[in-house]
Amino acid sequence: MNGQDKIWIFDTTLRDGEQALRASLSHKQKIQLAHAIARLNVDVMEVGFPVSSPGDFASVQAIAQSVKARLFVAWPAPSARISKPVVLR
Repeated sequence: MNGQDKIWIFDTTLRDGEQALRASLSHKQKIQLAHAIARLNVDVMEVGFPVSSPGDFASVQAIAQSVKARLFVAWPAPSARISKPVVLR
């Protein structure tokens, strides 16, 4: 399989998935969930909106530092008008 034939798994659980919950995940829960997602060998993990709050910034930073994944993406603001993500790793 060459690079053009690869299927990339792009997970949005920590971004879109959390928005669907009735309650927000705690910092610890976000990190635990990120580790569980990484164990599924995803290629790209979209991890949240670090500019939305100091708590979200801390969670995104901790995930980027502690979770092994190929690439992390964090959107600079929760807006559909933003077209370029911030790549953390």
